[in-house]
Amino acid sequence: MKKYFILFILFLVFSFNAVTQTAAPEITQIVVNETGGATVFWTPNTSVNDFEYSEVWYQQIYIPEFFKISGSESLFDTSYCYKYDEAQANSRLTSYYVANYNSNMDTLHSEVVSAIYLTACFTVERFQLSWNYMHPLWTNHAFHIYRLSDKDNTWEFIDSTYNTSFQDDPMPGFSYSYKVYYKNPADSTASVSNITPPISHVERQPVTPSITSIEILPDGTTAIEWEKSPTINVADYIIYIRKTTTIGWDELGRTGSPDILKWIDQRTTLDNCEEMRTYAIAAVDACGETGTNYPDSCKNTLVLYPPKYEICDDEVKLMWERYEGMTVDRYEILLSDDDGENFVQYAILSNDVTAYSYKDLKTGNYCFKVSAVKERGNGEKPQTITSCQYCMYIYVPQETKPAFFRFVSVIGADIQICFEVNATDINSRYQIERSSSGIDGPYEVIETLTPTGASLICTVDSDKQLKVLSRSYHYLLNTLDSCGKAYPAEKIAQSILLTAKEDENTYANLKWNDYEGFKTELDRYVITRYINDEFDREYIVPFGTTSFTDTDPRLSNRGFLFSYRITAISLPSFDNKRDTAFSNIAPLKRLKSDVWLPNAFTPAGRSNTIFRPIYGNEIEVETYEFTIFNRYGAVIFQTTEPRGGWDGRINGSIAASGGYGYMLKIKTKSGDRIERRGSMLLVN
Repeated sequence: MKKYFILFILFLVFSFNAVTQTAAPEITQIVVNETGGATVFWTPNTSVNDFEYSEVWYQQIYIPEFFKISGSESLFDTSYCYKYDEAQANSRLTSYYVANYNSNMDTLHSEVVSAIYLTACFTVERFQLSWNYMHPLWTNHAFHIYRLSDKDNTWEFIDSTYNTSFQDDPMPGFSYSYKVYYKNPADSTASVSNITPPISHVERQPVTPSITSIEILPDGTTAIEWEKSPTINVADYIIYIRKTTTIGWDELGRTGSPDILKWIDQRTTLDNCEEMRTYAIAAVDACGETGTNYPDSCKNTLVLYPPKYEICDDEVKLMWERYEGMTVDRYEILLSDDDGENFVQYAILSNDVTAYSYKDLKTGNYCFKVSAVKERGNGEKPQTITSCQYCMYIYVPQETKPAFFRFVSVIGADIQICFEVNATDINSRYQIERSSSGIDGPYEVIETLTPTGASLICTVDSDKQLKVLSRSYHYLLNTLDSCGKAYPAEKIAQSILLTAKEDENTYANLKWNDYEGFKTELDRYVITRYINDEFDREYIVPFGTTSFTDTDPRLSNRGFLFSYRITAISLPSFDNKRDTAFSNIAPLKRLKSDVWLPNAFTPAGRSNTIFRPIYGNEIEVETYEFTIFNRYGAVIFQTTEPRGGWDGRINGSIAASGGYGYMLKIKTKSGDRIERRGSMLLVN
């Protein structure tokens, strides 16, 4: 009630349009019936506004996966319980959880809760009862133990305990069955265990010894060892195995001698690696009296699931079933690197651990086993239960070699990226990330490339959002192996941003950032100057220089359009090659901008081959119209492309020498209008 009240308040606070999310259900009790069927009860903890149905999932101790119980679906307006007749909860430990599904088929599930699995073994004049906790945190209530005698065929309460074991000493001469309640039976939410098969009290019984070890051998057989019985007149030992399909025990055989304290279960048809087997030992004295199961004599095998080699995690994952046949002090991981000939204790784990990741991997054969160990003190041999062994061949691939940048160059409005890779590596991928905020990022992935078979891979960052005239960009290069693990390049590459500004002396002041990213060190910079978009000359400056002043006298002539480019050149690399990286082409920004047109041009010459207006970058063009007329006033050329010009041709042929007229109309983004009319001379 309190939970629904809180949900209601939150609903009012966050508006009526809020969608109530499905809440995780809670299992409240599990009741096992006489035939091993189990009934699971739960509370839905959800809202009808966002609830479709619940379903029950089921697990047996032998199988690590949970399976949905077919037909277990429960709608909102039905009872929240399900009876699973095929649970076999009277012969094995079973666990459950309940899943809620909302209208989007999202799911939330309850915690895993186990049915109480009760076992009753023979002891010396007593019966030893053992069971499991339903949930690690369910310790607030006591277990109530009930006994059924064939004397009056009625159940009687005998004791309560917070432990998971109990010894009973009933009146001899009768058979007894047991069951356990979690919570008082008067509580309607009490969980109930299975009912144990009838057992009887036998007088004059020899003391049955403790099992000291159970181990599954490489050939699939099972070795059981035990201590010598303290009873003097023991003549034989009987080895039992618990039946898997019916109630009771099967006798495997007898040793035939009081000195034989080991038995090999030769049946290899049993899958002891994945199915738990429970063994017991009974001592037989010279009179033929057979002892009942001693508390430490009823032991099951330890189930180790097939290890999983996670090549991408560089580990072998081991998982095993929590051992319930005795109080475990620790688990030991046993390792062999010689095909199982010799095992060493590799790791010691606490008793609450049921998984381990082995990471010390090298290419070769490995075998794994797990032992559950109980120390007994007083110099007694520890009890050990050892799983079967799993062997596997592990191939550890060589570590991927990271690629490295060759160069990052500004080409027009784009940035070209080239990098060197291992041409024989066909499994890797190459991920390029870009930052526009500096070397510390943040970075975003812009492209992932696959091998081409060549050692040099190039691509172009043509993002329309790039601003190569005003911003420098950093690039990361990661080589991704087949598992997606990233191996970053040794260096981060940074494009060169060049700016050119006129000072009060009409000189051109150039500034740029140092280039980063060459495999080798930077050797020098080359400054290229262009006049009217045509190459003029180059200057060489040493690395570490990031500024230059051009004092060419022609800078005072507004009729020349100056622009510049920086080329970074590396020292020779391992293959004696030099790498080059280009900056943007930076037009000179004039302090005062105007529009100027030449009075003549020579289309067939080597320079001054295009007739067009020249103006500074401070004029931001919105519309542009440039028209050429012949001497009769007829239009022979027209363009609307900013900075577009006439190449002196009419219908593909160079026009005749002589005078021609022009008209220029520009509307700037600031709203100014510029018009120029005049004439010029075409010279062939």
